[in-house]
Parts: sequence; C-alpha cells; structure tokens
Amino acid sequence: MPSQMLNRCGSFFVGSAREVWTELRSSKKDIMDITEYFRIVSTSGRVLHLENKGFWSEQVARQLGGAMLAQFRKAAKEVSREGPFIVLADLRELDVLSRQGKVILSRVMQCAKDYGIYKSVEIVPNAITKLSIREAAELTGQPNFRVMTGSFDEAITLVETLKQEMLAAESVESSAS
Repeated sequence: MPSQMLNRCGSFFVGSAREVWTELRSSKKDIMDITEYFRIVSTSGRVLHLENKGFWSEQVARQLGGAMLAQFRKAAKEVSREGPFIVLADLRELDVLSRQGKVILSRVMQCAKDYGIYKSVEIVPNAITKLSIREAAELTGQPNFRVMTGSFDEAITLVETLKQEMLAAESVESSAS
C-alpha cells in the first residue's frame, strides 16, 4: 500500500515508504538555510556581533559548519584590520550542541583567536547549553578568552567595559614603543 506525504510544493507525494523517505530526506537538504542557525549581525566598532541558534545536530554541523566558518572568517578578517576585537555572541536561542557542533564552534573560536580576538562575550542563559559552549572552548586549548552572561543588557555593558580595557591596553603599549 503506497504511503502519502506532502512534498516540497505542498502537493501529496504518493509512493512506497522508501520513496517517501527519500523525498523527505532530499526536502530537508533543500530547505536547510545557514541563516536559520547562524548570522553575522555586524562588524562595527571593533565588535563582531553574531547570532548562533537552533539545534546543531550532526547533520546540521556537517552541512552548514563550513559555511559558518567561512562567514565568520570573513567577518573576523574585516573587523581585525583595526587591531584586536571583541566578539559579542548571542547564543540565547542555541540548543545543546552535538559532538560535531562543538567541533565546528571550537573551530570558529580558534579562528577568532587566530585573527586577534581580545575577548568574547557570550550570552547563554541556559545552563546545559553553557556546558556545551564550555566544552567547545576547551577544544581550543585556551578557554579563558570568554566571558559568559545570561542577559543581552549585561552583555552590552561588558562589551563597553572590555572595549575601554582593550583601548587602554593598546594606549599603554603604543606609548611604551
């Protein structure tokens, strides 16, 4: 007996269970969009503001991890032209990361370090997600470049404080030269 399901265009697809499953799998690949999981909000004022959200399953990490890393690398290159920078990572809508999701996130963190990050301010209100983020940071070998908070307002205050600290340190370095 044939199975039925709605296909991508909203009409019914009729076929064997295997055909329906194949159609469903190909539909998921077609609708997966990086902006549903990651986006660069801005790169102004030596602050790279990003959003990372959703459940980064093994499949999502494999399919979108490269695009995420490429977008982040491009933004980090741009914002680092003026010197060290701060990452404001809005992770309020991020679920617990799969193993591959942690690897991808650790590569993004390493990329930030490679481009001269000063500090990362991460908005993570969920305690379980905090553990995932911490594990990803530990994969970089130096997890102490991060500050975590649960609120956006507190994160903005932290970014401003860190910016002043960063600029003061640069001022001291340049006057010592």
